[in-house]
Amino acid sequence: MYIHEPISGTQGAPMLGRFVPLPELDVKKHGASDEAVAAATAVMDKIFWGLSPSNVDILRGLSIHLHIIPQSKKATDLAEFRKLKDKTAPTGGSYDSVRVVDAIRSRSRIEYAVGEESIVEGFIVAQESARVVARFALTKSEQQWLQSLFNERKQKGGAWVSADAASSPEAYFSASTAALFGYRFNRAWLYQNDPQIHSLVSAVFRHAPGPIPD
Repeated sequence: MYIHEPISGTQGAPMLGRFVPLPELDVKKHGASDEAVAAATAVMDKIFWGLSPSNVDILRGLSIHLHIIPQSKKATDLAEFRKLKDKTAPTGGSYDSVRVVDAIRSRSRIEYAVGEESIVEGFIVAQESARVVARFALTKSEQQWLQSLFNERKQKGGAWVSADAASSPEAYFSASTAALFGYRFNRAWLYQNDPQIHSLVSAVFRHAPGPIPD
């Protein structure tokens, strides 16, 4: 799959420009239901296909793998995350008990995991897919922009998409992206409640669905 970046001033010739290849996207089911796999794939595709070409470029040569943690298993039961057994997750709990594993990069592979029970609702998959972008696909200027917005939000206050969003710039970006794509909230809500982060995530996800609010 490719993201199309048109040449400026070619609105009348939409095929002019360059095509930027998307990274390989893959969902590993590990025995989870077909329904969960289909739902996870749909959300993952929506997030990564929504990226702007400059951000896709940063992911060039990488493959991204979302692992589903079946309801009957722990994250550390999966071979890819077995090395995390008995280690402490960023949330403070043990990786043996968490239902989300943040994105980890090993050479050209990025891997993360989400519990099967949370997939159909969509928000967690969207948030964790966006966390991949926050961690590995933002330009330097976007990283600085995000840090500045997060500092300002913490200082001035305001509604957060989720309680976790207030914990770090990465979490702020990830939850806001989920809202941009219509999970739990929507683009209009994000624009109304936090127009500054709406501007950033709209720049990163140029192909996000829905009209930009006036």
